[in-house]
Amino acid sequence: MPRLIVGSFSRLRLRQLAARLPWDVFVSIDAHAITRGGILICFTRAEFFVFFTLAVRAGGVVSRKNLIDALYCDDPGGGPNQPEEQIYKAIYGIRHKLFSIPEISIHAESRRGWYLEIKEATIYGAQEYGRKFDGP
Repeated sequence: MPRLIVGSFSRLRLRQLAARLPWDVFVSIDAHAITRGGILICFTRAEFFVFFTLAVRAGGVVSRKNLIDALYCDDPGGGPNQPEEQIYKAIYGIRHKLFSIPEISIHAESRRGWYLEIKEATIYGAQEYGRKFDGP
């Protein structure tokens, strides 16, 4: 069963982890990237914030408003006039990039929002991962 490990990894560290543990999915907050099976997937800023927000609440529906808040919380102007368009573009980009990782997919929940499905995975924070498994 694959594990989803979220932490602050550099891209170099992501590559090392992918080589050592090819079936696990590593999400780097610092590098705005994920890796699985030796494949490094880099996201744009918008894609990463949407992916990360969905990953933190994996299995739960995240509303459009919450995704917009996550994406533009640091923007002094509050973001663009039509932020929904940016969310749709980010979702499209994420789906396209995650095509090579069939265990992770994004689904729409009617008009309520989106959710990230991680098939048969256990989610760990980097520190918890290191303690439980003597990880890298």
